[in-house]
Amino acid sequence: PINDFYSGTARLPEGWLNIEPQPIFGTGFNYESQTRAGYLSRQAAYYEHAAPEFMYYPGSWADYDLLRVDTAHRVTYPVKFWDVVSVVPRAGYRGTYYSETEAKNDVARHTADLGVETSLRGTSDWNNGYRHVVEPYVDYSYQPTHYDSENGRVEGFDHYDRSIEWFDQFGMDGTWLPYDWHGVRPGVRNLLQTRDEKKGVMRTILDWDTYSAVQFDSEGPLDEEGLRMVGTKAIYSPTKALDMKAQGEWDTEADTFAYVDLSTFYKVNEKFRLGGGYLARDHRLYDYDVSPVEEWNRVKENLIYSGFTHDINDTWSWSTYVRYDLRNNELDEVGGYVQYRLDCLVFQLRSAYINNYQRDDDTESQDDFRVALMVWLRAEKRTPDDD
Repeated sequence: PINDFYSGTARLPEGWLNIEPQPIFGTGFNYESQTRAGYLSRQAAYYEHAAPEFMYYPGSWADYDLLRVDTAHRVTYPVKFWDVVSVVPRAGYRGTYYSETEAKNDVARHTADLGVETSLRGTSDWNNGYRHVVEPYVDYSYQPTHYDSENGRVEGFDHYDRSIEWFDQFGMDGTWLPYDWHGVRPGVRNLLQTRDEKKGVMRTILDWDTYSAVQFDSEGPLDEEGLRMVGTKAIYSPTKALDMKAQGEWDTEADTFAYVDLSTFYKVNEKFRLGGGYLARDHRLYDYDVSPVEEWNRVKENLIYSGFTHDINDTWSWSTYVRYDLRNNELDEVGGYVQYRLDCLVFQLRSAYINNYQRDDDTESQDDFRVALMVWLRAEKRTPDDD
């Protein structure tokens, strides 16, 4: 949770169904969908000792219970020429229904998705056994969004209806946005590979992606055209047990690093993996509307984090993590999960403790405890020759 100013949020209950890309009767088209439905509840906090303008935020509409149903469908048609050029056009629709809005009416939101990703792929095999793969690409996306604003502002709940992550705010990589977006993301991906002597296959040592986002004319909240973001992401794996990641993205409008993530994770053995890293964020939160408190429209974090996962056996596993806030020199969050696997189902119990913090208006938030129980179908394992 980032900048969560509410005293209580809950999903009681919530369920979802995701269909991974599936071929449509041998036509060359692929279909995928994500559908989610849940009863969402939120209670805003009162602060008796706060200044009058902060006594109750965001307003009387912040307390609500509503049904939210969201369904997204997409069709793609991947085409490859000479094993070098790849073109993947896509078209989709997303609809979201809310049983209640700020004005206590029900409302529906509709979003279209039209786009195409084109890439070239070149390969060079070196005499020392290494292989270099270069893949320049361009991803174009147009996502017009419409909802009946006369029925009231859509209630935001956690990350569902606002784009929390900075790299999710540009309509690329199949991300559905709750607002208009029109633009392209050009980039170049490089792979450095070597042959695994035991398995006889190529293993990626370095995966390096450099990209940018360019916005065209749009009715969305991103109010400037042109180059909006440049970024790079590199994953270095000198051995099969060690992964080192570096990611950084630059906000060209605010002239600052919007996102930085540096991490290292080591697999001690087949059952135990641990690591940690550094995370910094300084970027806008885009939504249909903005907070009257300007500081609350921006994410600012400076954290170090660490954690591990341990598979006790084929049935039981557990994990824990901790995050420390370097800005305030205090604990930020600690949590983890216990997981139980059956042949067809997985049960996971998650919990987290979030430390209290001081808001911009000098009010103090309370400690927060969160618990979640998740159940999902386990994917069927297939051998390569199993039709």
